[in-house]
Amino acid sequence: MQKIQILKKWFISFLLLVTGLLSLFVFQNCGKRFESAAHLSESSTAPDQVQSILGKVKKMNLGFYSGQEIVIEPNVDVDLSQVQDINWILGSNLIPTLSGSQIFQLPAPSALKSSLFLSFNYNGQNYVTQVAELTIKDDPKMPVAPVILIQPDGVALAVGGTATLSVAQLASPVATVQWYKDGKSLDRKTKSFLSLKNLKRSDAGNYYAVIKNSQGSVTSDIATIVLNKDFLPPKILNTISNLDLLDGDSFITHVEFEGVPTPAVKWYFNNVELVLERPSVLKIASLLTNHVGKYKVVVSSTYNGHYYEDSLEFSISLTCLSGNHLESGK
Repeated sequence: MQKIQILKKWFISFLLLVTGLLSLFVFQNCGKRFESAAHLSESSTAPDQVQSILGKVKKMNLGFYSGQEIVIEPNVDVDLSQVQDINWILGSNLIPTLSGSQIFQLPAPSALKSSLFLSFNYNGQNYVTQVAELTIKDDPKMPVAPVILIQPDGVALAVGGTATLSVAQLASPVATVQWYKDGKSLDRKTKSFLSLKNLKRSDAGNYYAVIKNSQGSVTSDIATIVLNKDFLPPKILNTISNLDLLDGDSFITHVEFEGVPTPAVKWYFNNVELVLERPSVLKIASLLTNHVGKYKVVVSSTYNGHYYEDSLEFSISLTCLSGNHLESGK
């Protein structure tokens, strides 16, 4: 009888020991699960089942060129209803057009380096996981069909004037340009600007450019040249800066101008008119101190009893070389 009681006590102790060990194991296991869930929330990493739903998303380093199509399509192998409220985030920007989509599909924007995230709700818990690190570069060799940036403008001028039409465009590979007048191509007019000098009545019309490369073509707006004026006021087209020269140097400059009828050209030195061999050119063979001063060129014309002019002024100063010293004469 005494042995039976000892066995009972031993058996009860054994059961208590086993129960204690089981409780400790369950507590530790639950603790690990709780710790894992807490770590999940902090690190924003999806649980295994959600990872499976999203195609076992892993961070990828991906590179693209601007304009290329980015497609990231997870491998779906379980019921999609387990994941809700899917959104894609590039950097800190939510992409509304991809809301609810399991596929990230978007043309690569301009050059950037940013992280791509996927946010979703699983069993009432919100998660955010990084899908990829995207590097996007501008590709200068990427084919681009011609795009016109600046259209040509029409002008109204007088006969004998100069018209310049221009078009600014972007294309890759480099595009060809062909100018047309009234639907007919102009021979050897293949630059981004079209310059027509000494206009005749026959030059009036509608002009446009066709820009073409291997990716496509584009036609500019029509620019109309109207020649309905018999008079074009005189206008100087270039500039002449103030000059500081050495004595004995030679000097030559000229004036460019337009006007209808052709303007008269006169040069002045310290308000005294100069007599020149060629009216549009000022030339001094050897500069002396008596050439120092203010110069002025005037282009002028008269129309219907009215006087019109345009003028340009500049000065010449002289640095004289005397022995080892430089002296400035002004």
